[in-house]
Amino acid sequence: MSAYARLSGYDEVAPKPGLEDASPSGPMNRLEQQAVQVRQAQTAWQSYFQGKVITEDVFRFIQEYDQADGERRAQLVATHGIQAVKALLQILQSISKEQVLQYVLTLIDDLLQNDPTTIRFFHQYADQSGTPVYSSFIKLMNRPDHFIVQMSSRLVSFLVLHSRHLMSADDQRWYLHWLVQQLQAPNNVYMTCVAGSLQRLMRVDAYRIGYMQVHGIKPLLDVLASRNTGFQMQYQLIFCVWLMAYNSKVATTIINMNAIPVLADALKASGKEKVTRIILAALRNLLEKPADKQVVHVAATAMISSKVPTVIAVLANKQWQDEDIRVVSRGLVSVFTCCMGSNCSRLFGTLPKRASSQCLRSAQCTYMYGPRQFECFPGARHDRIPEKNC
Repeated sequence: MSAYARLSGYDEVAPKPGLEDASPSGPMNRLEQQAVQVRQAQTAWQSYFQGKVITEDVFRFIQEYDQADGERRAQLVATHGIQAVKALLQILQSISKEQVLQYVLTLIDDLLQNDPTTIRFFHQYADQSGTPVYSSFIKLMNRPDHFIVQMSSRLVSFLVLHSRHLMSADDQRWYLHWLVQQLQAPNNVYMTCVAGSLQRLMRVDAYRIGYMQVHGIKPLLDVLASRNTGFQMQYQLIFCVWLMAYNSKVATTIINMNAIPVLADALKASGKEKVTRIILAALRNLLEKPADKQVVHVAATAMISSKVPTVIAVLANKQWQDEDIRVVSRGLVSVFTCCMGSNCSRLFGTLPKRASSQCLRSAQCTYMYGPRQFECFPGARHDRIPEKNC
């Protein structure tokens, strides 16, 4: 019997990303900057083989892999498959020198970045060895070197996202608690890396519940509320809120923790289209997903108090390069109308003709919980992924 539970499946609304999907666009983050330097390192593999630290098979593979270009490396992995993964993981387990660990972790990260399909070899090796696919990396997260810790976290989040199994209860609790601590750490230069790992995990419903249970929502909202939070960090953390809110219980907790004023303030100050889009998508989920109508009413009231309808009315009339913003804002109006009834016109003011007519039609419907009952606008799909071109 496996030591970790079987994962029932991914949320239909959440895409299955590559490793890079949760990484910030634009300038490289701290981890990627350091990785550039790490790739330049030279390792004397011969000495580790002569000292019997690594086996001959591992030595032969890593010696050739290390000297090969990108195309040849891909061929080696395709040829050796599980044995290639086994060699890389055995180096992580056999050598304690930080420079070597940094280098091999970067090799693995590059391998998965360049060809995400190679993750199957990691899972095949895990099944063969009877150990969780993430075990080699989560152990390294106790080391003092920040690069090793953050790169290991990045790999853990990617591997468990694409696993058929959930993390064990103890490992899941430890890892999610570690992410919360990282969000709370002052002046954490790896914050975008932490947010990226959290983005990947929140695509799986069980980890949304787990994150709520380790009391991670408030620290996340505290970071969002900080004046020092840049737009990229805003986008990543609100992306997490959007994903978490697909779970009814988690959405209720987010609302009860007074998240809506925080999101409303971010919406008013937003100067980036992708941030605006993800805020609107998160607000919509907070209206759609809670099963308790009273909670939905609390959310709608908080949006009114925070002047969200006024902001949406302005957004709906603006010209956007990203047409999805107009679609998402209209969808939010639709859901809001189903919650508040005929007050919609008074709250949102003058909307574009298309939105106004659809809004009046949706005002005739009785509010019932269920995502398909909110599709009052053609194209305003509740499962739209608001990360295009980011």
